[in-house]
Amino acid sequence: MDSRGGDSRPRLIRRKTFHCVSTSANGGGVTESEAPMLPPPEDVLLLLAHPFGDTWTTLADWMEHGPGPRPLLRPVKARSRLTGEDLPLSVVPLQYRNDGAARLAIERGQLKDPWAKL
Repeated sequence: MDSRGGDSRPRLIRRKTFHCVSTSANGGGVTESEAPMLPPPEDVLLLLAHPFGDTWTTLADWMEHGPGPRPLLRPVKARSRLTGEDLPLSVVPLQYRNDGAARLAIERGQLKDPWAKL
């Protein structure tokens, strides 16, 4: 107890965490209860780094339009639109990250190119 009669121990603040689960313990794949709790794409802001200046966009807009004529443009930071808290880039589905690993997986046919020309 502190001098005011309150508890002086630090309080535990619980925050939502976002993480990916790849498989279940029994090897049967991801179950619904183990699926990652990801925020809706409209609630995720992405920082796109560009030599002429960085810009923020929503994950939903990025998923719809992609890098356009700038093939190496990619998200470098994610943030919650609602709370302003930083989020891990894992909130961006792999095929939309446009990084080296994503482009290689698309080239090898392991992932579908989300912005393929029809």
